[in-house]
Amino acid sequence: MTRVLVQWCVVVFFLAVLDVQAHDVTAPFRDPLSHAPKQPAAGAPDESVSGLVHRLVIDDRVAGVTITEYSARLDDGSAVALRGNVDPALATGDRVQATGRRNGSALFVSAMSALRAGSVSTGQRRELRGKLALLHADYFDSDKGEFILAVQDEAGDATQLALPRIPESLDKGMQVTVSGTVASDGVAFVPDEIIIEHYAFLVSEAEFDVIFGRIRERQLPYWADPAHSQLGEINHHDGGRGVYWNDPNGHYLEIITRPYGSGS
Repeated sequence: MTRVLVQWCVVVFFLAVLDVQAHDVTAPFRDPLSHAPKQPAAGAPDESVSGLVHRLVIDDRVAGVTITEYSARLDDGSAVALRGNVDPALATGDRVQATGRRNGSALFVSAMSALRAGSVSTGQRRELRGKLALLHADYFDSDKGEFILAVQDEAGDATQLALPRIPESLDKGMQVTVSGTVASDGVAFVPDEIIIEHYAFLVSEAEFDVIFGRIRERQLPYWADPAHSQLGEINHHDGGRGVYWNDPNGHYLEIITRPYGSGS
């Protein structure tokens, strides 16, 4: 496991300097698509659509899950998530025709054909770090609007993510690293991978008492697991103590008194 020192500014009101320990999540599994439809809506008719595909890998290191999200911007300007019989070889920019049945904004594909392969992106590759922000764009010429995900850096500057739709597994406030290319407009960013991160701090039992005491003094929500399902509890993995919480800037934070995998 890799350890680095992180200065007080990361958790400004807790400790001066702490060890940071990256580790595999061993807490209960959280399905990032738990709120997404799992099958077509009852009675939904078959339909055929065509459009441009976007492929996005989401590496959720909080939940310990990696998924590949396929979506499409359709010819009528709308967007759908592609579920079911989706060709894993699809790449961003591929033009496809798909037949399937809907449930909300998801199309459960029964058949798909590639109409044209997408061109290889020549945009500048970059990496963005920050937290996800939810913006709303109004298009007054068409009297329409949509929600847009952006990455907000420490300076408060936001870079729009060029996605056909917002995946269910992404939410505002998540601390992320986004890899991709600059869009053709030179402003937006076309992501191909999003890593959802959190910071883990290995502390002594005495330091745990100080930090946990301040969490409770400030009445901050805290959890025993990275999925944030065990509210108001701590864990005792490996014979130590651990707790998860979010700082005011939206960072996912954790403190543990024993290294993961060290046993009791």
